[in-house]
Amino acid sequence: AQVAAGADTTFSVTVRNVGSSTANDVVVNDFPPSVFVLRDASPSQGTCSIDATSNRLECRLGSILPGGVAS
Repeated sequence: AQVAAGADTTFSVTVRNVGSSTANDVVVNDFPPSVFVLRDASPSQGTCSIDATSNRLECRLGSILPGGVAS
C-alpha cells in the first residue's frame, strides 16, 4: 500500500514462541526505512523505546510462554 508523504501509518511486529519452553528476556529491534519517522510504540507486553537518531525501535517484551504471542 502507498502512504502519502506526511501522512500517518501504522505497522506491527509480531513475535511468536514456537518452541517448547518459555522464551525469556525477549528483545526486538526494528529499523524501519528512514522515510518513516517513528512516533509511538504500544507493545502488548513489556516496554518499547524509540531512538530518533538511528530510527530504531527497541521493545523489551520479557517472557513469552510456549505458543505465546507478543506484538
